[in-house]
Amino acid sequence: MGLFDTIRQPFLKKKLRKEQLEALNSTLWRAIADGKITDEELGEINGYFYDSELTTEEIQKAQADVFSQLVYQAIADRRVSDEEFRSLEHIADRFSLSDQTRQWMQQQIQYFRVFNHIEAGGDLPSVIPGSVIMQKNEICHLSVPGILYEERVVRSTYQGGSRGVSLRVMKGVSFRVGAHRGQIQSERALVPVSQGVFNVTNQRLVFSGDAKSNSTAYPKLLDFQVYADAIQYSITSRQKPVIVGFPTIENAELSALVISRLLNS
Repeated sequence: MGLFDTIRQPFLKKKLRKEQLEALNSTLWRAIADGKITDEELGEINGYFYDSELTTEEIQKAQADVFSQLVYQAIADRRVSDEEFRSLEHIADRFSLSDQTRQWMQQQIQYFRVFNHIEAGGDLPSVIPGSVIMQKNEICHLSVPGILYEERVVRSTYQGGSRGVSLRVMKGVSFRVGAHRGQIQSERALVPVSQGVFNVTNQRLVFSGDAKSNSTAYPKLLDFQVYADAIQYSITSRQKPVIVGFPTIENAELSALVISRLLNS
């Protein structure tokens, strides 16, 4: 074997592996296009284990990468239907994906399955409330971490001015004759005042915190507003609104969906 053959063989082998990997990816995407993998399609995929230069690890990684992209496509609209979930489970079974990959999939879609279920008119979940004594016939539908916020003055400054004539009394001492106007300028901001658990039941909204708590029956609600990471609602007996922030936007969205469902039922 000549010098050029020694150099050329690894190069050709590397090129072949690259082409086979690209072909495998095309085969995988073609197989999952309709949400299920037939026996014939599975046989074509398994053929790469025996008839290609690819290692088992490379083929398994390609399957896991394609599956993860499929999961991201499924949650792009922040909703996962039962049909989509069954399709993902079917493909995971056909690819013989690891338990770790399956657990990752469950974590990614869990909130979006609940969102879809609630919006489709399914029963609200029943959960164990956090740090709340339940009343008679009360059912807790949501219990998530939350932070209670209040609007408070965080800084005050004095702004004022005067005009008139300055009269000298003696060296280094003078007084001013004229008008003087000034006012206190206050800067307000939302400040976290208590950390705890936000519970939504069939009768009320309850924030149970380490410094402050709040319980509001639905008939006392005046309005309800939703933000990306918080909710705000006004109460008949309270001048300031209640503002509850959440560590994730999923918790905020789920709270809004459950409360909206209860208020409109």
